[in-house]
Amino acid sequence: MRAPDVVWVTPERREEMDKAGDPPTLAPEICIEVMSENNDWDEMHSKRALYLKAGAEEVWVVTEEGAVRFFADEETEASEVLPGFPEHV
Repeated sequence: MRAPDVVWVTPERREEMDKAGDPPTLAPEICIEVMSENNDWDEMHSKRALYLKAGAEEVWVVTEEGAVRFFADEETEASEVLPGFPEHV
């Protein structure tokens, strides 16, 4: 079982997730992973695929430098779920 570092989920999705079982088989709308010295981009690619397959609309990866990279089916320049979210944190 994989769990993202941070998630963003609406109340409606949370209700759907609760109905999906424990642990839920439906991912939150946004799953966020934070890069560290203990993981690499191969691992992030694998996690992204799992979260998207489980229904996440986007996966964000925050690099060690604080850059935010946004992914849906492919990498995008910005979040489509939360437009205006900064590219750097």
